[in-house]
Amino acid sequence: RKGEKGARTHLLGCQREKQTQEIREREICREVLVVSLNIPLRVRNLVQHHGTSDPFRLAKELNCLVYFIDLPPNVNGFWKRVLQRRTIAINENLPEWQQAAVLCHEIGHVVCHPGYVAFSMRNLSFSCSRIEYEADEFAKCLMAYRYDLDEYYVSQFLAESWQT
Repeated sequence: RKGEKGARTHLLGCQREKQTQEIREREICREVLVVSLNIPLRVRNLVQHHGTSDPFRLAKELNCLVYFIDLPPNVNGFWKRVLQRRTIAINENLPEWQQAAVLCHEIGHVVCHPGYVAFSMRNLSFSCSRIEYEADEFAKCLMAYRYDLDEYYVSQFLAESWQT
């Protein structure tokens, strides 16, 4: 039994080390992405151009239709073109601040990746993670205008929602 306990402890230590390494790699990736697309500048320009940081008003200004739909519990939202219109679907069962975070994320795709469409679920993403990181970064920058990111756990919510 002593050997089993030592093996379990070693395995848990390895898992923690791997998770820590993954977090470091994500942070490095985010830093590179922010510089390459200059996401904070894009968000600031968008807010200044439209005179608002309200994601719902911005969606309207960008000619996006926003629907609140009873999606499965593991689906936060998605965007796609329907009859030449940008359509964003958001899970109506999420709290208001999470709906806003999902909308900001999807607006990030509309602004930074206009030809890209993805279907995202909690802890599973059917998409390129680089593009999801960029949309997350966009969402955080836009959310920072209206929310205390730490108070609402925005970064944690976005990380758990779209990254594998």
